[in-house]
Amino acid sequence: ATVLNGVTSLVNEQMNLLSKKQVEHLQSFENSNQILGEKNSVIGSSADKILEETKVVNQTLLEHVEQADKNDSNMKSIAQDAKDAFIGIENTSKVQQSTIKTHVSQ
Repeated sequence: ATVLNGVTSLVNEQMNLLSKKQVEHLQSFENSNQILGEKNSVIGSSADKILEETKVVNQTLLEHVEQADKNDSNMKSIAQDAKDAFIGIENTSKVQQSTIKTHVSQ
């Protein structure tokens, strides 16, 4: 009976140690999960901020590109008007030159 009591006591002691270690591991795992959850929350918040900033930057870039396109269009129109004016000057000069040749040859 004393041997059996000793074995029972030893088994109970080992089971208690095992149970205690298992609880410690579970608590450690729970703490790690909580920390990971907090870090994931911070990462998610940072990702949201990055995406929002990216949207703002993209909108700003779009506005700049649209303005540059508008400026290009305006410059093209101005260049075409200048070209038309120079063609008009060229034609007037040809007419004047022809008139001068006609008067000089008479």
